[in-house]
Amino acid sequence: MKFRNFSLGICSLYACSMLFISGCSQSQTPSASTTPAPATSESAAPVAEAPAAPSPDAATITGKVSFQGAAPSMKTVSMSKESSCDSAHKAKPQHEETVVVNPNKTLRYVFVYVKSGANAANAAPPAPLTLDQKTCWYTPHLLGVMVGQTINVVNSDSGVLHNIHFMPKSNPPLNFGQPGPAPGATPPSRSVVFHKAEIIPVKCDVHSWMHAVVAVSDNPYFGVTDETGNFKITGLPPGSYTLTAWHEKYGTQDIQVKVGKKEKKTVNFTLK
Repeated sequence: MKFRNFSLGICSLYACSMLFISGCSQSQTPSASTTPAPATSESAAPVAEAPAAPSPDAATITGKVSFQGAAPSMKTVSMSKESSCDSAHKAKPQHEETVVVNPNKTLRYVFVYVKSGANAANAAPPAPLTLDQKTCWYTPHLLGVMVGQTINVVNSDSGVLHNIHFMPKSNPPLNFGQPGPAPGATPPSRSVVFHKAEIIPVKCDVHSWMHAVVAVSDNPYFGVTDETGNFKITGLPPGSYTLTAWHEKYGTQDIQVKVGKKEKKTVNFTLK
């Protein structure tokens, strides 16, 4: 009887061991239904933490970029090769935007940014920005974005094919065609992300007169001058910085700036 009970115990222990081994084997091999699908978007940005909220002690810098000298005459753009765009600009011809001198003798489309002194941000703003193609023209002419921030490239020209050609030096080159929407349809959009800070020229390989600039910053402290030549940089922690104004024709100018807690400082540039 004792031997029979001992044998039953051995059998029970063996059965439990086999069940345990089988269970471990199954847990190590995920089924097809639970295996995650790989990401396929070539322009997807890496997942990052949400941008940190500005410090309550953050400073603000505002200013303007003045132009010294006689304003150059910008060439009138001929769009005769694309009839629909040519018709759209008949009443008000489009001029090149390499240099735009405002009526108050300031410059539009100057990228003003913190060149040094700021820590690179860990996360880009979640909201995407838009580079539109409308009546065969890039809007805006100069777009400032952060490293890792999404740019939605849109073609709003019905029935018109564009070819967007980004020409970076530090980021991989990017060149793609984008047909326009059918009349009344939603304009097509393609997402683009750059992961290194630099100034990137943009052109259209179909329409030689189309040019733009994308300025990619590794920190969120930048601005682009508007139709009054003004810019604004917010959320800047107290400290010392090199503030730089960049223009595609007139180059750069650096100014050393120190801001205190909650300080509102005015910094003006003059390019010529």
